[in-house]
Amino acid sequence: MDDISNETQAAEALRPLFDLINRGPGMTTALADEAIWQHRTLQQGFTRFVVAYLATQADNYESGTYDLRNHATCEWAKQLADAGLLLPPKGLPYI
Repeated sequence: MDDISNETQAAEALRPLFDLINRGPGMTTALADEAIWQHRTLQQGFTRFVVAYLATQADNYESGTYDLRNHATCEWAKQLADAGLLLPPKGLPYI
């Protein structure tokens, strides 16, 4: 059994991605543009991640567990959730 927790593995995997995202809007756009060239199943999994992230941010807004740097993101995610626009990650098929 692997001794490294899912949370630790997730943090290690996200760190380089977030370092790239932090370079600015141009890099964010470039990453999005490149993501569409990944294998279709990987794209579906990435969309599940995005939906789960937004659902978590909506929950953070509702519970007040965010700071002012993330207020707009959490508020927008909550609006999406309230409008029924966030599908549950299990609602996207694994193909």
